[in-house]
Amino acid sequence: MRVEILLMTLCLTFVAHYLNLSFIEHCALSIAHLNRIYTIMAIIGVIDSGVGGVSTLSAVSSLLPSENYIYVADRSHCPYGGRSDSFIIERVGGICEMLVGIGADAVALACNTATNVCIDILRERFSRTLIVGVEPAIKPAVEELTFGKALVLLTPAAAVQSKFLSLLEAFDRDRIIVSPQPSLAALIENNIGDLKKIGGEVERLLSPLITPEIESVVLGCTHYCLIRDKIADIFAAKIYDGNVGAAIRLYSLLKQKKLISRGGRGEGVRFVRL
Repeated sequence: MRVEILLMTLCLTFVAHYLNLSFIEHCALSIAHLNRIYTIMAIIGVIDSGVGGVSTLSAVSSLLPSENYIYVADRSHCPYGGRSDSFIIERVGGICEMLVGIGADAVALACNTATNVCIDILRERFSRTLIVGVEPAIKPAVEELTFGKALVLLTPAAAVQSKFLSLLEAFDRDRIIVSPQPSLAALIENNIGDLKKIGGEVERLLSPLITPEIESVVLGCTHYCLIRDKIADIFAAKIYDGNVGAAIRLYSLLKQKKLISRGGRGEGVRFVRL
């Protein structure tokens, strides 16, 4: 046990230095790992560039209420939607390494951009850890159309990724409108304390997209889920996001691995802000 604690401390010290974690955050993660030694609950890491991934966390914890969660918000580099692929791969990879190092059984990329850019790389690198991501819910949005088109809102970085473009190829492009939003995620992140006050700015950004043919709107960024009702009002359309799909997938994988807690409750969510 002493050897394990020593190795864990050295590992976390290195990773904490790499990610510029504060001493308090470092200690919190160390405690999380020690708790892991004695618990049968799964540890699930949730990663986002900021607060948008809370919507994913909510969906996952609703299906898996008895597990332990560590939510990492990389707010000093939010949003990822305007970052280069190499930056996202390095940054998210470092955070994954931290979570795997403290015993995470699974990691949820609660960020559409990160999912598109690096989930395949992370799955190869951390092959022993379950990794799921959030993808735009284009399939149900298109399949349930009755007369019009599906509008997909997402970040510029996600819009050009091969993973997203491959997803589009499976559907009739004439029924899909793709609209990258360069500033919407940052607007939400920077005003998370009072989202009502940005209603006018959100309308200014999105109202040029309004047409009678838009029947549904796909939220391709978890930040957008935090203003879901506002977007629904602007377009008077049905709203779709990928959070429930990601939660169901994670539940299925954990069940296959027999990692779902049997009874009892976990210790809730530890929030780490980078």
